Amino acid sequence: MLRLARVSDPTLNWAHIGNEPNAHTFGEVAALAYAEFYTEAARVVKKMVPGLQLGGLVLCWPLTHGQTGRPDWFTWFEWTVPVLDHAVPAGAMDFVDFHSYDQHTMSVVSDTMTAAAYTASRYGRTLPCAITETSYTLTNETAANRTAHFITRTLPVLRDILLFAQHPDKIVVRQEHDLGANAAGYYRFHADPPTPEMELYRALKPLRGTRLYAHTAASDPDTDAIFEVVHNTEASAIVLALANFEVDAVPLALVIANWSAWQSHAPGSSDPSDPPDTSTWGVQVLDSHGLRAVPPPTDPALVRLPPQSLTVVVIPVREDRTASAWANSTEHYAVDVMAPAVDPNASRAEFRTTVPISGPVSSAAVATLRVGIKGDSVRCPSWSATVDGVAVLLTPTLTFRNGGCPARTANCSTDLADGRQTSWGDFDLAGWTPHSGNVSVHLTSCELDFPRSAVPNSYLSFLSILVTSTARA
Repeated sequence: MLRLARVSDPTLNWAHIGNEPNAHTFGEVAALAYAEFYTEAARVVKKMVPGLQLGGLVLCWPLTHGQTGRPDWFTWFEWTVPVLDHAVPAGAMDFVDFHSYDQHTMSVVSDTMTAAAYTASRYGRTLPCAITETSYTLTNETAANRTAHFITRTLPVLRDILLFAQHPDKIVVRQEHDLGANAAGYYRFHADPPTPEMELYRALKPLRGTRLYAHTAASDPDTDAIFEVVHNTEASAIVLALANFEVDAVPLALVIANWSAWQSHAPGSSDPSDPPDTSTWGVQVLDSHGLRAVPPPTDPALVRLPPQSLTVVVIPVREDRTASAWANSTEHYAVDVMAPAVDPNASRAEFRTTVPISGPVSSAAVATLRVGIKGDSVRCPSWSATVDGVAVLLTPTLTFRNGGCPARTANCSTDLADGRQTSWGDFDLAGWTPHSGNVSVHLTSCELDFPRSAVPNSYLSFLSILVTSTARA
């Protein structure tokens, strides 16, 4: 079958084996049986089709998914780990594959980070993930109502696209599978008006180049932005801030999502001595009212963002602009993944782990702590941290918040199946100088003064230190 597919498409380089082995629909099998089948099948397929990248587990839901009445995040322990432990050391798996329906973007990204941390710390291979089926459910009523359709599906899909794109090393593909394709007869492909989701893909059409950099710190915490070089095959720079349109002479697409229910603004240019000619900018807005072209901003320092909207700005970049700097980040993973609190019965959630940092580290490098937490302690309003035994100042403060996604301090979501909390965030390690060798990290939550589950459920999903060096061009 794969040979035939390769004849039809010689560029075919990715495939997965099986489909939803943990689903009753397809006759649920034991995890170990699937692991053995997958590993042997992958060995044969790789021999027959050299160079093919193969994925599994192809689960019917994300990697740490839980259900009411089952142990917390049972999918990770009963399915994900047994299969990874069998297939990855055998060299049989190149990416981790799963499906996600109606799951919050933040939870899905957290699972991809957990998978990367596990395969890197255990087997020295940082495997990315492919979300090969995903969508957000529509009913006949929500499909027929433009505003409901936009809020229920289009905004979550946009959130997926933008936030998945911020982690290209973790997520290689997002494939939509529309279980509600016939809802309200919207997909007859004749005289029906385009749905908000179709308009979303139309609005994103300018993004056909190489993504340079995703950055939100300079903007409102309720906005996200993606930069693209249009019609160019190679990245010519890394844009280090929203104001730096310093790339070669190609159009630059600035894509901004405003998740909030109020109007916001994003900076377009902050160099008053050399203001751009905004009359050449092309601007489109997509919201619940539809997709439309709008006049370019008169003030180049501000791009107006309507409530709950997508704004796409295509900016011609002049030839005399060149790259100002280049950045290189290396992620070093802790040895503990999905680890329970040190003392699950204590009134505080406490985690201790070690991060091995290999290779030379520049004296000018800066560090970021990336940490994921699951369980009651996510709702704690304050945390403390020490690195190498020294208390560190984290910017922003290490605080995981319940809801309010996306948020400047952390990315939080609730598992839709059992209400357990999942959160992760990136925090600058101010005042700590990264170095090679083993780095000890100690995290402690606030006093947990709310009702606790009878079963300990505070886990360190993953922890890593990103070491970033920047060089002037």
